[in-house]
Amino acid sequence: EEDTYPWLKELKSFLKDALDSNIPILGLCLGAQILADIIGGETYRGDKGSEFGYYPIDYTTDGYKDQFCTYIREMGIDKTMPYTHGDTFSLPKSGYYKTKSGKTLDVKLMAK
Repeated sequence: EEDTYPWLKELKSFLKDALDSNIPILGLCLGAQILADIIGGETYRGDKGSEFGYYPIDYTTDGYKDQFCTYIREMGIDKTMPYTHGDTFSLPKSGYYKTKSGKTLDVKLMAK
C-alpha cells in the first residue's frame, strides 16, 4: 500500500534502521503489521472479522517478560488498549514474539 500511502516507505526505512541497530520497538496494531512486513512477515485480512474497542492483552510467555509489556501491565494500561483493525500478520523470523490470539484477531502486538 506504499503507492497509496507514500509515508509508509520512509517509516519502514526508519524502523528497519532501528531494528538493525537493535533498538527495542513495540508494535501495536498497524505498527505491528508494519514491523512484520519489514522482517519478512505477511500482513493479511484476518478471518475473524474486524475489532474495534478496548480489549485486554493476552501475553505469550515472552511477551509477559518483555520490559515494556511489564510496564504497561503494571500500570494497568493493557486493560484499556484501544484497537481498530481487521488485519493480522505472520512472523517468519525467530527472536520476535506476539500476543496470544485475540477475540477476533490472531495477533495484536509484536515485539523484539
